[in-house]
Amino acid sequence: MAIKLDQRILKTLPLEEESTRTRYADSIVQGLYVEVLPASMPGGELRKVWRLRYRTTSGERKWLTLGTWPATSVDAARSEARRVIGDVEKGADPAAERTAMKKAATIAELWLQFKELHGPHLRPTTIKGYQDQYRAHIEGAFGSSKIQSLTREAIARWHRKISETAPTSANYALRVLSTLLARAEEWGHIPLGTNPAKLVKQNKAKKKHRPLNTEESHLVGSTITLLAKEGKISAQVAAALRLLLLTGCRRGEIAGLKWVEVNLDSGCIVLGEDDASDHKTKDHLGTKTIFLGPAALQILEELAGQRLSSFVFPGSREGLPMSPMTINRGWDLVRKKAGILDARLHDLRHTVGAMAGATLPAFMVQTILGHKQPSTTSRYAKPIDSATEQAVHNLQRQIAANLGL
Repeated sequence: MAIKLDQRILKTLPLEEESTRTRYADSIVQGLYVEVLPASMPGGELRKVWRLRYRTTSGERKWLTLGTWPATSVDAARSEARRVIGDVEKGADPAAERTAMKKAATIAELWLQFKELHGPHLRPTTIKGYQDQYRAHIEGAFGSSKIQSLTREAIARWHRKISETAPTSANYALRVLSTLLARAEEWGHIPLGTNPAKLVKQNKAKKKHRPLNTEESHLVGSTITLLAKEGKISAQVAAALRLLLLTGCRRGEIAGLKWVEVNLDSGCIVLGEDDASDHKTKDHLGTKTIFLGPAALQILEELAGQRLSSFVFPGSREGLPMSPMTINRGWDLVRKKAGILDARLHDLRHTVGAMAGATLPAFMVQTILGHKQPSTTSRYAKPIDSATEQAVHNLQRQIAANLGL
């Protein structure tokens, strides 16, 4: 027999003798019950739980827990029951969905799957960057969350919170999370096209392009020489900084440079010829040839005479190259001494690009810097190598003169 349940009646509903549970039906909403259970502790109050019984579109009868009384009031239980019944009439099965959610993978489990299945396709520096962002920002916020439970609003709030102190890192973390969820779509954790991070807006990035002018290049050259003479930066760091400004290479290309990639006889560096050799745009452009002018060749010849490792710039740990952060620390000392605090290490590459762009065609600048754009045609323009080599020699002579080399 159904009862018109209210707060007063709920207080007095008993548990039948020798019973583990007693159900009382609500007369207002069909299928809604309050279930009376034994107290959690001896002498405690009986527990009362709201339960809804419904029939799926396939005819299967199921139970769904809606909450406990008094935390969930009579009115709230009825309102939730009506909402669920409406969903069931549209074909939903909330009990099955709840069970699936309990079994669903968490973001932490997705990360492990990502490293196993997708990690081998990424460059080591890329997966390390992803791992750093995951540990710093994603794991604590969403690691234990079910993949299906993430919402665009929750991700936007998380991104905004990080942005208050680290807007650039917030964008990086958002890209990593979006990549994880894109793989979750591919692997069937969530439906295709439902990545909740995809439409979260990133912070506007300020374009940073700050090449050194001629006077600053002179100053940088003399400062590197002075700091190396004073022992404040090592000869290896000084050589790495000079090569960065002479060649326009990326920091990682110089820090991880191997002797097998250096051809002193031909006057060039070739990156990406085999699996052990790598550079940022290898997947798009294949090998990357870096032509060396007399000053750059002299630096490498001097280093070759002191060769102690397979790496041109060996690190403090045997078998590993110099850490890129070691070069960063050296540059920080140089720019502070030179009074150009706004010049970043990557601006040495911008300096080469700006000087090359002032006199050389765009396709030559692309070849010098190893950009994957513009156009795929330039990737195959092998006849330009000789002209580019001569242009690079002239360019490096000018930079070497600025550096006092």
